[in-house]
Amino acid sequence: MTPPLRALSAVLISLSLLAGCATTVIEESDREAQAHQETVAPEAMQFTGLTLGNTATVKIDATSPNFLFNGTPRRFASFSLPDDAARRYLDYASAPHGGIMIYQLKTLVPVFTFLDDDRNMIETRSSGRMESRRQRFEGNRFEGRVAVPEGARYVIIHGTEEAPGPLIVHGDAGHSASIPGSRLGELRLTLSNVAMATVIDSGEIEDGSKARLFYLASVDGTRVSNTAVGESRRASAGQGFRLSAQFPSRLVPVKPLKVVVVGTHATGAPIHEIASRMAGTFWSVEAELDFTPEADKVYVVKGKLEKDASTVWIEDAVSGQPVTIRGTSSTQLTTR
Repeated sequence: MTPPLRALSAVLISLSLLAGCATTVIEESDREAQAHQETVAPEAMQFTGLTLGNTATVKIDATSPNFLFNGTPRRFASFSLPDDAARRYLDYASAPHGGIMIYQLKTLVPVFTFLDDDRNMIETRSSGRMESRRQRFEGNRFEGRVAVPEGARYVIIHGTEEAPGPLIVHGDAGHSASIPGSRLGELRLTLSNVAMATVIDSGEIEDGSKARLFYLASVDGTRVSNTAVGESRRASAGQGFRLSAQFPSRLVPVKPLKVVVVGTHATGAPIHEIASRMAGTFWSVEAELDFTPEADKVYVVKGKLEKDASTVWIEDAVSGQPVTIRGTSSTQLTTR
């Protein structure tokens, strides 16, 4: 691809990333932002009610009021929470915003400050891991979840420029870009009482063009849309033999599950995979395992690829202890 065509392709990809993102965000440096410096104390804040299962739009821009967070003014939005003894969570989705080019995009990374009945601060929780989701007709967005602490009746939300992890958007022609965090933007916020756990794919890089990937392929018969193999292929498109390995995560329900876990070699180009298979150095394993996650825990898909003894399993991300058996390609249910 010639340089002019490559530049045009990048512009078109940028425009496609913004498609569906109708948010117009006013930057803090704008004149309107400088003229609007109202600072509100928690006792004087207005709180919008959040109800279980309903989704609200959170817009934080230069017209939003300020409150002092660690001595620094922060634009904010505020919500009240129902008095419910059940475990509760805030699920959120943030869409990229900014200029026309990919490198100009940002996304709101939220920080949550929870208050009690008397509007005294209980705890501040930063955004958890935010994953990129490609939604048809909605462009890209980043999703995350935070647990509501016990006794919380109000929540103040503001943005930060510190991203909790790599926020990556992939273009359709192999282009990709890291999206930095922003203090301004728009969230879709949902209050939930459904307990979930996180499962992260993993892998081992053999060289710049080949890796071993271990990923969650399906949950109770439903295919997982963002796997290490799929995301790595998309990130590596148009880069020749170079492999850009990706290790996405997703939420799974807290209940006994039947999961399909896969371990496989992956290459940056199909011809490399064909050559590896002919040489007998391309291995894979697939197993269906029983997996019962615990609420709010993080798990990692692990495995070992060997010519005659490949295995896959899931382990606790903190302790490193396996929480499933080590499955092989013969570890399958007869009903599958």
